[in-house]
Amino acid sequence: MVGVPDPQFEGPAFARKVEEARALTDKDTVVLADFDNKTGDAIFDDTLKQALSVQLGQSPFLNVLSDRKVEETLRLMGRPASERITRDVATELCVRAGSKAILVGSISNLGGEYVIGMNGIACNSGETLASEQEQAATKPDVLKALSKAAATIVLAAVAGAALGVTDHVPAIGTLRDPADLLI
Repeated sequence: MVGVPDPQFEGPAFARKVEEARALTDKDTVVLADFDNKTGDAIFDDTLKQALSVQLGQSPFLNVLSDRKVEETLRLMGRPASERITRDVATELCVRAGSKAILVGSISNLGGEYVIGMNGIACNSGETLASEQEQAATKPDVLKALSKAAATIVLAAVAGAALGVTDHVPAIGTLRDPADLLI
């Protein structure tokens, strides 16, 4: 309802959340974890992370921590530059590199369809900023589903941070248009 105050968006707690959210800018970086490929199909091992990196690289809202910086930080951590970037490794990289969040993804094959899951997670708190799941009927549809999931994650994470409500982002499945956030 228009004109009815919502206690969630009032008072010092809201002001503090908005202030914290302002730290998330287009200058901040996110760390991409390697996809957890549960399909057994090796084609997805590196392809999905690479496609996601390219897509996010085109976003004016987020910057992906570069491969060079990931390798450099891994070496400083005493790990091989070629180490698999699991969720735990991505979190440690995120903290050490001064990034704000990690993006972790998975792909599974359920009943002949592919299911792509993605989570945006704040690296200092471990809080889930956004979560999305998309389905693809066939292998050629997987990249489209990945693109859709990534767009929703970016929209939700950026909008949630901008609104100062990272702990209460509207239902991800309903966010298909930025105007949905203005309801």
